[in-house]
Amino acid sequence: MSKLLVKYDIDQAIMIFSTEWVIDGHLILIDREDIHYILDHKWQVKYSHSTPYIIRKTTIGGEKKTLRLHRVIMNTPKGYDCHHRNKNTLDVRKTNLVNCTKQEHRIIQKTLF
Repeated sequence: MSKLLVKYDIDQAIMIFSTEWVIDGHLILIDREDIHYILDHKWQVKYSHSTPYIIRKTTIGGEKKTLRLHRVIMNTPKGYDCHHRNKNTLDVRKTNLVNCTKQEHRIIQKTLF
């Protein structure tokens, strides 16, 4: 079971615009207004094709689901992707995230790699 370790005490974290958290030994960058997502649930870092993602398991309507924190923060619609502009999947600040169609995401990825 993963533990959430707070790098700053909560009073310090709330006073700044974005903050750093550590989940499963990984540094996470998150906006101050989104800290409640981390505090409300247990999150962990899991790798998909050697890329780390912040995830949590849940049950919705009797069906087991894996939620990715960046998609939750951006309220990414089903059928869309959420792109990390700086390619750091552990940076879930809104300035680093953009919702896009799967086709747009493929084009973005081709131009970056």
